[in-house]
Order: sequence, then C-alpha cells, then structure tokens
Amino acid sequence: MLTEEVTSMERLHHPNIIRLYEVVESPRHIYLVMEYAPAGDLERRVSREGPLTEADARSVFSQLLAAVQHMHSKKLVHRDIKAENVFFASRSRVKLGDLGFSRRVSGIGEHLTQFCGSPSYSAPELLSAASYRGDRADLWALGVLLFFSVTGRLPFDGASLAELRRHILAVRYRWPAGVGSEPCRELVAALLQRDPAARPSAAEAGRCRWLNGHPPPAAGRSLSLRAAPVTAQEREARARLRQLGVSETTLESHRRRGCHSPVTGLYRMVLHRVCREEEESGGSGKQLWLRGGDRCKQCTIL
Repeated sequence: MLTEEVTSMERLHHPNIIRLYEVVESPRHIYLVMEYAPAGDLERRVSREGPLTEADARSVFSQLLAAVQHMHSKKLVHRDIKAENVFFASRSRVKLGDLGFSRRVSGIGEHLTQFCGSPSYSAPELLSAASYRGDRADLWALGVLLFFSVTGRLPFDGASLAELRRHILAVRYRWPAGVGSEPCRELVAALLQRDPAARPSAAEAGRCRWLNGHPPPAAGRSLSLRAAPVTAQEREARARLRQLGVSETTLESHRRRGCHSPVTGLYRMVLHRVCREEEESGGSGKQLWLRGGDRCKQCTIL
C-alpha cells in the first residue's frame, strides 16, 4: 500500500493534492516527507463548527473535483475519498491526501476487485458486485462528501453495517428541511446514482449548474530542471540551496540519478516555499499561476 501511495504522489502535480517531498528509508521504517496542511481536516471542521455555508462548500468541492479530475486524467483512482482525507492548507484552500488506497489503472474504465475505503462512503457496487470502476466509485464518494459538507451529517447511516449496507443499496437518504439549494441537491443526486454508468465524470460534474461560474483550479505544466529557460522561481530556489551549501553540480548529480535523496527533497521544499512566498506577496509569476476559484500555484519539481 505504501508503494502505491508513493508512486501515485510522484505522478500527481496539482495544487489541491498533498505534495510528496521525500522518501526516507531506514532498516526498519520508511518515512514520507509530505506537505503540511496546518488548518486541520474537513471532518474536524464540520464537527466543531457545523456545516459549511453553501458558498464555502462550493469552493471546497470545486477544488476537490479538480484534484480528482487530475488523478483520473493520470489514470489514477483514489478509492478512499472522505472528509478525514480533505486537508485545509489555509482557511479556504483544501488538498486531497492519504493516497494509500490509490491505484494505477490501465484505462479509466478498468474494473477493480479489491474493495477498500470507508463503509459510509462506499458506492453500491462495492457492496453488491464482483468488480467496480474506481473512477465511478470516487464520484459517488464525492457525492457523499458534498452532502456531508452542507448538512453536517452523512447521507447513509445505520445501527449496524448490515443496515448501512441496505440504505446504500437502496440509495435511501433524506435532506434536512431547508438545507441545500436546488442546484446543489441536483448535483448530489447525480453523483449518488445507483447505476455507476449514470454518474457524471469529474469533468461533467464540473459543468453542472451549481458550479456554473466557479471553474475548478487547473493543473499547471509540470516543468523540469532541464527545461530552458530556467524560471525565476527555480533560480531563486537554487540560490537558496547554494546558501545552504548545495551546489548546482550536486543538485544535477542527484537529479540524474532519478531517485529520492535529501538533496532532491530539500529542493522540492525550498522551491515550494519560494512559490508560496511569491503568491502571498502578490507576485506575477505568470508561468506558475493557475486560474480558477482561489489563485494557486504549480511549482516545478524534479
């Protein structure tokens, strides 16, 4: 499972997905050095503060939808989308994390047989079929997540797993009175379709009425150290590395090896910091700016 998580995170370069900086191995343990999201997770926020306003839920959902669409475009499925795996980097910026159950598929329509994830977020086909499409299961989980965000409770519950299973298979859920606009309810209903084929893709969901005028953040170009010319952000990151005693020769040597090392991990962290500092100071950074919702960056990685 750890190998899948590392492989998935290395393939993903999106502002709404937790970044992997480094993998450190010892004789007995493997440590993942990842981006820190200091503002907690969605489950804790809703539990402590109550449901999100619909405007806040739209912002959060738009970012998550962008993250999932990026994963699916890379032929990766998450398979454990839930509120506990949605992390706040700031009050309004969210990142999808915990890719331990993620899986690379040969094609986005590939059927899988390993059942995983949290029961309350499980699609009906995970409970009743011999196989399932990971992308369609992800979209179901997003529907559960959206319902939870605006109501403060899960759509499917039960005193036992058997009762929970019956409710999911029957798609039996009820909106609290006066909660959720009609476009929001329409999107939840579309995502919580019993038939996986009837659910929209991530791209189709992004064009729904509820998200009209609120396009999800887009993934930027994945740049390389070999790309010319080197960006201002890369030059600044390299200058800071030199101040720390890491020369251009050392950095290039580690890059050519194509493996994890303290040097490549340090470069990722320094560059990400440079990009974040520029964003916070209002720098232009035209090559790295991404559009949509909140403004955010795609930093260069090795």
